[in-house]
Amino acid sequence: MAVATTNMLGPAAGCIHINGTDYKPTNGVYVIPTAIVGLAEQSGLEIVNAKSAAGAPTVANIPAGVSEVWKNTSDGTVKLYYNDGGTLKSVALV
Repeated sequence: MAVATTNMLGPAAGCIHINGTDYKPTNGVYVIPTAIVGLAEQSGLEIVNAKSAAGAPTVANIPAGVSEVWKNTSDGTVKLYYNDGGTLKSVALV
């Protein structure tokens, strides 16, 4: 699953409408099945993935121009990372 954050509203109030289905948020987060993430992106949604691993990510983990939420399971920190042309930039989520 991927998490979508957006201001785009579908036919039902507060929903995102993708490929004939309305997705409602849970605690303010829209969860979109991985199988239709491509369709969601084509619809103008910004998809933010969440992953976890021991240690911080490298540019091999996050392609250029992509953002991702990452939990470092070694120290418990959670950060939003963005690969800015081969340089990872991050901000801690607290």
